Amino acid sequence: MIHLIFFLIFLVIVTSSVSSSSSPLSCKQESGGFSSNLPYPFGLGEKSEIKLNCSKIGEIKIGEFVVKNVTSNKILIHFPANCNRSFDKLNNLYGKNFGVSSRNSLLLQGCQSPSSKCLILSSLIENRLGSQSCDISGLSSNITCYIDESGFEFLDIEKVGNNCSTLLSSVVVDAGNKKVDNNSGTDVALNFNTLELGWWLVGNCSCHFNADCVIVNGTDPHGGGMVRGYRCQCRHGFTGDGFAAATGCRAG
Repeated sequence: MIHLIFFLIFLVIVTSSVSSSSSPLSCKQESGGFSSNLPYPFGLGEKSEIKLNCSKIGEIKIGEFVVKNVTSNKILIHFPANCNRSFDKLNNLYGKNFGVSSRNSLLLQGCQSPSSKCLILSSLIENRLGSQSCDISGLSSNITCYIDESGFEFLDIEKVGNNCSTLLSSVVVDAGNKKVDNNSGTDVALNFNTLELGWWLVGNCSCHFNADCVIVNGTDPHGGGMVRGYRCQCRHGFTGDGFAAATGCRAG
């Protein structure tokens, strides 16, 4: 019952403002390669620590999905409502350096049984999730949501995928995280049609001497056991990306 009330409140107050990066991510192909405004450790080249892709129209993508923003611990991708999206599509969003965060609230259809105790009435999300590929107004009220309460950073999709056939969309709610290239401002408070991925680097910690190495543990959906990696985070009183190979951490 708590989840039901919690999610209905979200849907009613969704008019709350959402802030995002002041400089939208973009890329372009140039002679000799690609250029973008992606911060370290992201890039478009084969030697990039976390390689993303550049579309012909200058959008940064992971597979078929457009990347909206990257922060010090996550990747936000555009995830519009789609009434024909198989739940298996989530498999494409687990890679060597990223995975689907458990902080997503997934909106589902075709479930054999409710995935959690947060039944959602379609009338409350028609105006928020409608898209050209999905007429929300034509759906029945059989839309449920899934909120992961495992305590792990990454979503174990096997717990949900075997129960539901369609992944309609996702809602990301965040109290605020610092941008990856500086420690001022927040990125997302409440965002529909968005899916959050957590990211990490593999190998030994390579952080600036004024940064902490944050160990990342998650579940590998492809049967490879635990995912183990790291991120760097500047200590209190310092700003920067925290990585020894990039801007590191500076006082102030």
